[in-house]
Amino acid sequence: MSEEHDKLAKTIVKEFKAVLDDRRSVSEDTHRAHHAFLDSWISREQRKQERWEKVRTQVTGWGVLAVLSSVFTAVYHYFFKNGGTH
Repeated sequence: MSEEHDKLAKTIVKEFKAVLDDRRSVSEDTHRAHHAFLDSWISREQRKQERWEKVRTQVTGWGVLAVLSSVFTAVYHYFFKNGGTH
């Protein structure tokens, strides 16, 4: 291949890459919009996770309280209502 053909081939490859890069890329405004969306989505997911953690903690706390109340009620009925005789 001659030097002229070599230059032409490199120029064609360079231009094809430039066209393909232009088509693959997004505008700066679109890029910013994508980042803004992702930031808000991540923030929403974090708030959901925090909310579920609070719910889980509260449900566990109420469950423990219910079990303890049941045990104390059973002990109370056993000792005070029935005189501790069974």
